[in-house]
Formats: sequence, C-alpha cells, structure tokens
Amino acid sequence: MGVITARQRGSGTITFRIMSFLRFVGNRRNADSGVEMGLFEISYAIADHKGTSDTSADVIREQLAWFAKILPKPVRFNRTRSKGYYRRNTRGICWFKDSATECLSRMRVLQ
Repeated sequence: MGVITARQRGSGTITFRIMSFLRFVGNRRNADSGVEMGLFEISYAIADHKGTSDTSADVIREQLAWFAKILPKPVRFNRTRSKGYYRRNTRGICWFKDSATECLSRMRVLQ
C-alpha cells in the first residue's frame, strides 16, 4: 500500500491512497487464458494428485473450502452481451486487494 501526501494552496494537506492488487501465480501458463496459472488452479490440482499426502491435501482443501464460502462467484466473466456470449469459453483471473489481509494470509498457506 502506498500513500501520497500533497499540499494544496490554502487548503492544507490532501492524502491519496494508492491501492495495490496482488495475484498469486505459478510458472506455467493456462492454455485457455494464456496467463500464468493461478494458485487456486494449482492448489486444486495438487489436492487431487495421487502423490499428495492426506495431511497436505486436507490443509489445501480446508483453505479452498473457506475461499469457496467467502468469495462471491461471478455469473460470467465477459462483459459483452453480443450474440452467443454465453457460449464463449471465458476464464476468470483472480486478484486480491492489498487490504484483504485474511485472504492474503490464506493464500500464503496455499503457497
């Protein structure tokens, strides 16, 4: 989070807050979106992988269940209402505000 303080003539000090957004990614690209795979996609794959210990899979699933309960689920990811928009294969890219401390803490558990 950044804060900028500026002086305005005769009016005192004005403070602006610069909001930052964070995204947790891996080193592989998602074939559908073309961007780096996000931590949710990676976490689901690890939790379902046969080589993951039961303890690790349980921790991952617990965090994912919390996010599924807390985060709103968009009904669609594209903004257009053009003909056939509902058939498009769109994907969501998840970003967190720097002030979402509980979400960031839980993402670090998944990390």
